[in-house]
Amino acid sequence: MRMCIFYTAATLSLQVLRFMSSLKTLLDQAAAVECPPEIRNRIMEGALTCVKRWGIEKTSLNDIAREAGCARQTVYNYYGSRDGVVLAALLESSRQFAERLLAHTRQFHGAPDRLTEALLFCLQELPNEPYLQLLGDPDLSPLFNHELFSSELCLGVITHVARDILDDTPELLAEAQEIAEVMTRIMMSLLLIQGPEPRGPDELRALIRKRFLPGLLG
Repeated sequence: MRMCIFYTAATLSLQVLRFMSSLKTLLDQAAAVECPPEIRNRIMEGALTCVKRWGIEKTSLNDIAREAGCARQTVYNYYGSRDGVVLAALLESSRQFAERLLAHTRQFHGAPDRLTEALLFCLQELPNEPYLQLLGDPDLSPLFNHELFSSELCLGVITHVARDILDDTPELLAEAQEIAEVMTRIMMSLLLIQGPEPRGPDELRALIRKRFLPGLLG
């Protein structure tokens, strides 16, 4: 099943769920108690496995701890809750994806080429992101849709990515937030709604240039 997050790009799906309303608290906890990388990776992998196996609503902190091979108290000490673990996995995956996206778009010059290649990169690469596949969970998708543009952090992430993409087109920088929102909506629709027939990279690039760029740059 296809899924998405540009913001992450850049987004930085990044943003994302109703429990993101508690995002500041969770991030404060993470800053105060840093989880060692080896333990962190085991816990996040455990969360991914559990959510893909049972769905978010049927996954508990005990399940994640058991899958990660550590004590429940260890998971609680570092992340506070099941939602904290899932959120941390999404944020870290989004951060890494955004870095790759921006490294790719910086190879191109001018807003038309950069915007086109950013959208194409997201369409091709996002479905392969393991942690972002959590958004394929039907219990998470409505929450993601609800929080994407209402969360200050999420909107800030995708706007930052858009500003980087537009940095050699200064006349558009003032419109970066609006362009980021429209790009994200375009990407989400192309990822989640199947077209009449599959399109290859060149066909997608042509579609973006013909149908979407005029609106983004107009």
